[in-house]
Amino acid sequence: MKYKKIDYGLYTKIHTSVIGPFEGRNRRKTAAFEEKERAASPRQCTLSKIHELGFELLPHPPYSPDLAPRDYFLFSDLKRMLGGKKFSSNEEVIAETQAYFEAKDKSYYKSGIEKLAGRYNQCITLEGNYIE
Repeated sequence: MKYKKIDYGLYTKIHTSVIGPFEGRNRRKTAAFEEKERAASPRQCTLSKIHELGFELLPHPPYSPDLAPRDYFLFSDLKRMLGGKKFSSNEEVIAETQAYFEAKDKSYYKSGIEKLAGRYNQCITLEGNYIE
């Protein structure tokens, strides 16, 4: 038996003539075939859409504490707040930390995320060297 490469046209033809009539019925009665070519991956579709919309895709840099909000913003502020305090149990630390985050309003978190674009640009300008 000769194998034929399945492209979009053949796939559509097979679906329409062989699989289509069985749709909505018991799947065990449908024809089965092996696809040698995969459909476009979600990544390919995403990249295509980014290009279509005219956006520039920047490479994702390796991990950098300059670009991780938890490192440059969130935990540094928490560290300052906890600095010098003594705790006698983990529960006290957890309670203090929860109270700290609960006291912050949405604008606090929003400002931290808004800083990310500027930090990303600084990181590019410094060619990956640390900002601070």
